[in-house]
Amino acid sequence: MTPTERLPSGIPSWFTRADANGDGQVMMAEYSSTWTKTKVAEFKKYDLNDDGCITPAECVAAEKKPGDGGKKSF
Repeated sequence: MTPTERLPSGIPSWFTRADANGDGQVMMAEYSSTWTKTKVAEFKKYDLNDDGCITPAECVAAEKKPGDGGKKSF
């Protein structure tokens, strides 16, 4: 199975669209090509350990967080 095929259920569709190289995670460069304060804050909501990479587990956890519902503005 490819990394994309191993993604957990509940992963939002933006995650697979953003994962340009298909490695099963979204790096900062894949998330956005332009950065604003809003975009950085949005990325940080998903990058829970602040390592510059959104893993499937981080994405699912962020989606479950209360607040704005973890909505991505793709």
